[in-house]
Amino acid sequence: MNIAQSGSGKSTFLIDTFKITKTLALMIPTGDSIKRVNKMLEIEYQLAYRCFTFHTSPDVLLLLTAARNIIKNYKSVPTNGLRINVSIDEMGTIFQKVVVPNYIMNQSLYLVI
Repeated sequence: MNIAQSGSGKSTFLIDTFKITKTLALMIPTGDSIKRVNKMLEIEYQLAYRCFTFHTSPDVLLLLTAARNIIKNYKSVPTNGLRINVSIDEMGTIFQKVVVPNYIMNQSLYLVI
């Protein structure tokens, strides 16, 4: 827990802060297929599971599973595309954010940081 002060410096309150350890960003363009993206995430999961002992932390497996569970809710890509952000903090809490953008996306992105 961190202690933060307001601008006047008189009141003190507690803020819970956790460090985000891993993030998965996935952008699906308009003309793409949900089946293709799900297949890509399945292959990534299998690859990460095989490389688990050397390079991959268990957080990456959790992120890929969470992203696949989000994609299962969609039958097709929305007209403007779809953006999925999944993060995990040091306490193991998973944060999920699904955004249908206001503009049409033309390119895809898959990134795990």
